[in-house]
Amino acid sequence: MENQSKNKESLEFLHIKNMVCDRCIKVVNDEITNLGHKIQSIELGKVSLENGIYEDEADAIALVLEENGFKLLNDKKSRIVSKIKIEVIKYIHMGETIPEKMNFSTYISHKIGKDYSYLSTLFNVMFNRSRFCEHVWT
Repeated sequence: MENQSKNKESLEFLHIKNMVCDRCIKVVNDEITNLGHKIQSIELGKVSLENGIYEDEADAIALVLEENGFKLLNDKKSRIVSKIKIEVIKYIHMGETIPEKMNFSTYISHKIGKDYSYLSTLFNVMFNRSRFCEHVWT
């Protein structure tokens, strides 16, 4: 039983790939709610659940998300890449502004909380490219 409690605690947040607009938020909200889970908060790429979930519940959520064109992200590197993409979407499509005299790489680094050289290296490793902005939409 103790092992199940650990799994439940570790799955209070769901990181979801391909959430790019308000309609995506609505679809994800509806699907997770229809499975009987209560959502505390939801934003592009991230859902916070009122109660943690077990691994088998996460599998059911992953299946429903995939049926709707989304993907549950389980590894840290994929989550970081997703966060970068979401920040780019916010900047381009939702009018988020960059402070004066701050370049885009510094802005992304600040928003993600990681050094730009790490983010660039991560993209190079994951996508065989050195400039993540070239690959941000795939």
